[in-house]
Amino acid sequence: VLQVASDGSLVFDIPIPNGARTGTQYVLVSSDANQDATLTTVDSAGANITITGAQLTATPNAVVPNQTVNLQGTGWTDGGSATINAASDASVVSLGGATTGLRATGTAAVAAINAGNGSITIDNGGNWSAPVVIPMTNGSMGGGTQSLEVTDNGGRTGSVEITIASRSLSITPAASGLGTTVSVEGSGYPAANSSTGAATAPTVTMTYYYGSSSKNVATFTPDGNGAFAGTFTVPLDAGIPSDNLVKSSFSYTPSGGTSTTVTNTVSHSIPTASLSASSSSGPAGTVVTLTGSGFKAFSTVSSLTIGGVDSRPAPVPATDGDGELSTEVMVPQLATGSHAISVTIASTTASSNFSVTAASTDTGVQTGVADAIGTPVGDNLVRVFNFNNATKAWTFYDPDPDL
Repeated sequence: VLQVASDGSLVFDIPIPNGARTGTQYVLVSSDANQDATLTTVDSAGANITITGAQLTATPNAVVPNQTVNLQGTGWTDGGSATINAASDASVVSLGGATTGLRATGTAAVAAINAGNGSITIDNGGNWSAPVVIPMTNGSMGGGTQSLEVTDNGGRTGSVEITIASRSLSITPAASGLGTTVSVEGSGYPAANSSTGAATAPTVTMTYYYGSSSKNVATFTPDGNGAFAGTFTVPLDAGIPSDNLVKSSFSYTPSGGTSTTVTNTVSHSIPTASLSASSSSGPAGTVVTLTGSGFKAFSTVSSLTIGGVDSRPAPVPATDGDGELSTEVMVPQLATGSHAISVTIASTTASSNFSVTAASTDTGVQTGVADAIGTPVGDNLVRVFNFNNATKAWTFYDPDPDL
């Protein structure tokens, strides 16, 4: 029974029910004629109050699956006896509306809540804090913004928005030859976490799919932020050219569920091998630089012909780690006209063209020889021979090739 003071005032406290709706609510106080009260001159009185509800914050609020967030609550059921995650109490913890891997009402305590320390006790002022591991579930693997909601055993509920990163997979370069090294980066994968109640970070397997074949080319373990980086080698038996797939995969088993495999895929292509010459025409004996790409890495030239004539220099050249080739060759004695340059490396062939032109009759060679021997040459010059020590090949100049 409430007693009105002599000045007509009345002061009293009322508890806000846990189930009360948040926002502006009207509180009505009325007299009861059947009670021994002094509220006889006014039948009722009331006022608006604002109910804010329980507050919940998360640090950090941008995470990946299997990462820990620290929750802090204010305005929860006070009195010092309310709990969250106590064995068989009525508390609930959910993510995206699902309690998988978290707390369902009336179940045993979950180790992923409060680092396996059992229940969270809310203090006299309705405050609490505790770590919670974001579970690896179908919902969390989907990424995006999701609501993490907590209800204590007194029925007070609060929520906070958690942003879960989406998985991302990338490779560099996106096109390269057989046996080349490709860099790979991943983010948004389940994090490595040593907290009590966290799952073991899954091993991510990289698989290269080409034609009807596939090959596991690398494995990675994500770090504490759910990221990894490394390299893999393009299989040597893939086709040239070909369009292929690189897939990351890992498996996890949600609490109370069955094993699930998650994949992400990016494209990788092996381009057509190409060959170009530093010069497109010239007389026999011209030295040209051949540049090739798209071949098998670290492989020796098995065939190099110009106009069908074996023109491999010594030592025989090979491709580098990117499947590229650069070598100097001398055009052999061929009839004037266009001739094919063909290079074969590890069963892959690329071609270019070279046009052989007539030898020059410029007397510059005669003048050079005359300067070298110290006397005019004139009609006495028959032929000039030259040995290239780099290519181990002989060439010669004939002032009158028709003889």
